[in-house]
Formats: sequence, structure tokens, C-alpha cells
Amino acid sequence: MLTGIKVNTDGTLVVVQIEDANHVTGIQQALDARWYDVASMRPGLDVFVDDEGLFTSKLNPTLTAMVQAFGYAGVLYGPGIFFGVTEHDGATVSLDAAQIAAVATQWVEATSYRNTPVAAGLAFLAH
Repeated sequence: MLTGIKVNTDGTLVVVQIEDANHVTGIQQALDARWYDVASMRPGLDVFVDDEGLFTSKLNPTLTAMVQAFGYAGVLYGPGIFFGVTEHDGATVSLDAAQIAAVATQWVEATSYRNTPVAAGLAFLAH
């Protein structure tokens, strides 16, 4: 079972569990996506997003703020799911305790700034 953390477009977090044997379909279902893409945040941490989210969903200001704190330069649309990744072969794995703490810390930071000018700008773009 793969365990990850999903960030919904409303900013809420949800723990997701996906069968190891069929993780491609499980990730698609968890994202409600036909296709998904992977963005590397830092060694050992990836975020999976709907590859068509720009056209099928709305901007995710919370996820965008989180991934930018990890060094990603873009904006993300739709929900995203954080998973671990092995450095030696790039396999998707469950988040470990340190990764869960890092994701949770970035979520707290992202949701703490909802009333800032940057957050207001992202919220404007989301509608």
C-alpha cells in the first residue's frame, strides 16, 4: 500500500492509500484524472498532479504555495498528491515520517498566509 498526502483545491489535506500493484490507476482515480504528471520537489519527494488540470480544474493556491516553498517555480491546478521517491531508481514509495512532517509544515505555512497580497492574487487567478 502506498501512502501519500493529497492537497485538494480548497486547501484541505487528505491521506490517500493506493494499492502498490496498481498504483498508476490508483493515482489517476485519487486525482480524478485521465493523465498525471510528476514534479520533483527535492530528493525523495514528488508531487503528482492532473496533467490536464490547467484545462479541467482550477488553480490550487495552497498546493502552489507549498511546492514553491520546496523550490518549484510554477503554479499547479487541481489536486496534488505527495509521495516519496527512491533516489536509486525513481520508484514511487510511501511518505516517511520526515517527509510527512515537511509536507505538513509547508501546508501550515501556505494556509497561514491566506490573507496576504500574494494569496489574494492567487485566489483571484483561481476564479
